Amino acid sequence: MSKNMKLEYVKVGKSKKPHGVEGGLRMHIEENMVGEVMNAEVLFLLVDGREAPFFVDLIVNDTPLVIKFEEVDSREDAFRLVNKEVFMRKSDIKEEVKPEAPGFRQMEGFTIEDTQIGIIGVIEQIVELPEQLMAIINKEGTDVLIPLNDQFIQDIQAEEKKIIMDLPEGLLDLF
Repeated sequence: MSKNMKLEYVKVGKSKKPHGVEGGLRMHIEENMVGEVMNAEVLFLLVDGREAPFFVDLIVNDTPLVIKFEEVDSREDAFRLVNKEVFMRKSDIKEEVKPEAPGFRQMEGFTIEDTQIGIIGVIEQIVELPEQLMAIINKEGTDVLIPLNDQFIQDIQAEEKKIIMDLPEGLLDLF
């Protein structure tokens, strides 16, 4: 690569607080980038105004996502990386990221449909609770909270304003 060629980066999220004692970091990753990050070998954190490479040692797909980087082996090491913007090289992104895909916050008015029971209702409001976003749906006069978790979402049909989900059975017992 020539010296004049500048790498292009895409912001994929932000580091949050440490997780555990072995250097793991909780991460907030943009919804449309989770799949890319799950397959990443290296992520770049903005440190002192520059994108610094950090090689991924382990990713725990949980809510929130937890990433352990090589050579970040203690809680103290992880504290140095808290609240940093997280990037990937544009060349490392395999799938075309669709900018027109709305983020969860723009999904008020979307219909949630479960793969088992069908239409649940229309999202009246999106609220941020500790650790995750929740959709509020009014079902027969009662507000029901539905977790907007990537593990439950099967498909987002932006043009039809519909979210197809496969919700856990216990949650569906509320209806």
